[in-house]
Amino acid sequence: MENMHDIISRLDKTNQRTMLATIIAVDGSAYRKEGTTMLVEEDGTRTGLLSAGCLEEDISARFASVWAQGPMVERYNMRSLDDSSWGLDGSGCNGVVDVLLQPVNDTLLSFLRKTGQALARGQTVALIRSEDVSQYLCQTESGEMFGVWNGENPQLAGVEKSGVIYSTSLTKNLYLQVIRPKPRLFVFGAQADAKPLVQFAAKVGFSVHVVDWRPALCTKTHFPNADKRIIGFPHEVIPTLSFKKDDAVLLMTHHFQRDQEIVSHLLDVHLAYFGILGSKARTARLLAAAHVPEGIRTPVGLPIRAEGPEEIAVSVVAELIQMVKAEQRTQALT
Repeated sequence: MENMHDIISRLDKTNQRTMLATIIAVDGSAYRKEGTTMLVEEDGTRTGLLSAGCLEEDISARFASVWAQGPMVERYNMRSLDDSSWGLDGSGCNGVVDVLLQPVNDTLLSFLRKTGQALARGQTVALIRSEDVSQYLCQTESGEMFGVWNGENPQLAGVEKSGVIYSTSLTKNLYLQVIRPKPRLFVFGAQADAKPLVQFAAKVGFSVHVVDWRPALCTKTHFPNADKRIIGFPHEVIPTLSFKKDDAVLLMTHHFQRDQEIVSHLLDVHLAYFGILGSKARTARLLAAAHVPEGIRTPVGLPIRAEGPEEIAVSVVAELIQMVKAEQRTQALT
């Protein structure tokens, strides 16, 4: 999903000079779209990918030039079939990609860290850069603004995605990058089959919270990829969790009575995804109903005939990704 979360985390760990590479425009097909970001460190270490591997080496080679000359935009034309083109890698990319390269100086570093703090608070943010990249501004979902910006602030109402936008109020082009907080996934149940699911979900960008009443199971050793491990019985824990409408919940405790208790607490909570592991018949018994409501996913996962914990985890995480992408397509900045 969003590389920026990993990039901001990496910036707090490295002591090297770094360069930020951001796709600002795509014409045609490309491996990644506008707003995708990669961090390059002075020794060549990279966080994130902009392509299937055809652009990264050239971008990394420009590190010294970017630090010496300042921000620059590089265009990569992958449409041409001549020997000097970027389109012969077989990756299926046949578009033109513009990449903004910026040295991460102290001012930009401070700006990115503050952006990370807003994301950690669950805020969607819009990063706006002037066309000459001399100014940049962060506008959060709650209306907070910070950065290096002179003059009138751009109006972003109705903007849905990253890319080059034209500001009618400023009568100029701007580079816009929309970054959303990590979607939260609450996994109720810390049995062995939850381990690959938590690992895969965290790997693709979810903030995973594992909830279980058994301290011996809900541990960092068993779930090192989880952002939080919450121990307690459902009636103790659920009232303390402030669920949001874009949260996902997966129920997999393998304990019928506990599942009933959790369902009774969550049935009226508005969630983006509420999945219950098991058959429709079992879920109907949980609900003491003849039919399962449309808002509950059961059985969970895409129908790929998955067997075993790993395959089931793949099918469930794929369904979660599908849900997130569909939700993002309907969102716009307000």
